Amino acid sequence: MRKLKIRVAIFTAIIPSVVYGQVGINTANPTEALDVNGKVKIRKLQTLTSSTVYPLHADENGVIGKANLSPQSQIAFYTSSDEFSFSKSSYNSGEEQIVPIQASHASLNTLGTVLSTGGNIIINQTGTYMLSGSITPQLTINNDGNGFIYMAVNIEVSSNGGGLWSSVSGGRPIFTRVDPGLMRNYVFTIPSVTVQLAAGDRLRIKFYRTKASNTLQGSTVSAISLGAGFGAPTYTLAITKL
Repeated sequence: MRKLKIRVAIFTAIIPSVVYGQVGINTANPTEALDVNGKVKIRKLQTLTSSTVYPLHADENGVIGKANLSPQSQIAFYTSSDEFSFSKSSYNSGEEQIVPIQASHASLNTLGTVLSTGGNIIINQTGTYMLSGSITPQLTINNDGNGFIYMAVNIEVSSNGGGLWSSVSGGRPIFTRVDPGLMRNYVFTIPSVTVQLAAGDRLRIKFYRTKASNTLQGSTVSAISLGAGFGAPTYTLAITKL
């Protein structure tokens, strides 16, 4: 008897809707062909293989439909026009120099990356990423050596909290001394690369003076910094989730 009453109640609630070609669930006054007042659950959804599937969106009234919206790009872009100085003795001896990326340098961040200490960017989504970047060294090259600066520049990834780092892209630009004792701006663009990253992985940019057969290469510097010049920013690092 109870089941019969429930069925009668549901049927009574739906009849007015059917008359007008509209079905209301938990509402006596549907305003659409199907008007659901409450949460909706669809069981056993099948995977669609059509090339013409569309995401569904809801407006402020809860009406569901397709929308002419481009998916939001998932990207974090870090850049700065500030000048960052580095120890000349540290660089001349071949020690690694880390670009001091800061949270305030994020001109765009729809990825939700966060900054850790030491210029480390922490990834919070596992996936395939495209990475690219650049640096603008400001060098005062001494009148010694062969007149060239041999500088390796790398984007590195760490998967253990910064304990171990491995290069995923980079290069070794050779900068030419123009006038001894005068500061010059140089630019190096780090090639784009696609990599698989896991949540918690860290990224950074480093540069250092290279060696050949354990011998430091090229000339030394009397001053070294990264800084903007002639339209080039101090550095860039673009992280795009594909």
